[in-house]
Amino acid sequence: MGKPRDIAKEAYWRRIVRRYGASPLSTREFCAKHGISDWQLYWWRRELQARDASGHESAAVDQDRDATADERFVELRLPISPASAAIEVVHPRGHVIRVSTASFDADLLRRILSALDSSEAT
Repeated sequence: MGKPRDIAKEAYWRRIVRRYGASPLSTREFCAKHGISDWQLYWWRRELQARDASGHESAAVDQDRDATADERFVELRLPISPASAAIEVVHPRGHVIRVSTASFDADLLRRILSALDSSEAT
């Protein structure tokens, strides 16, 4: 029987492979930026594709989904006093969301960002 899977390691490599797929950088540039070797990236990309194709959904996939959601939304506390002030949130795909600080709703912003991410995937 083989060694048990390291769920945290698999989740880490899923994030790296996903970032690589969305990156405009060459493989060499991407790997240098993230401190990994190109053979590791290629091996993990093939391995994760094989795991996904086998239909064996692991706990690492769920953990990765949770980590990805956490990476997308970072709570900020800004010293803004005027009721008419607003902040701009720039989505990685270029969407700009203006949020009034007077009626800020963090849950609504999360749902908007999630909807934007879902629409990008289709």
